[in-house]
Amino acid sequence: MKDRLFERATKFVVTQGQTPFLLGNGTALIADTDADKKGRRAIKLWQMSADGKPEHAITTVSYWRPTHSRLTKALHISDIVQIASRYYLR
Repeated sequence: MKDRLFERATKFVVTQGQTPFLLGNGTALIADTDADKKGRRAIKLWQMSADGKPEHAITTVSYWRPTHSRLTKALHISDIVQIASRYYLR
């Protein structure tokens, strides 16, 4: 299970959060397209409809800054795996 989460988290980070990270319980992680005043993008937990489209944001679970650094991307992947594990296992 961890390897699958890691692969999905990698895809999520590579697409800068625009590919929904489906959690299997009618929710998904999606990153904002626009940054806030501090240059951060919010990663939010969304309720998904039956046809796979986001309905409404439930809560903000984390923030990140877009980067080209491989180390920072690796840290983002680690964060996404931890967040997904927390919500996926509920």
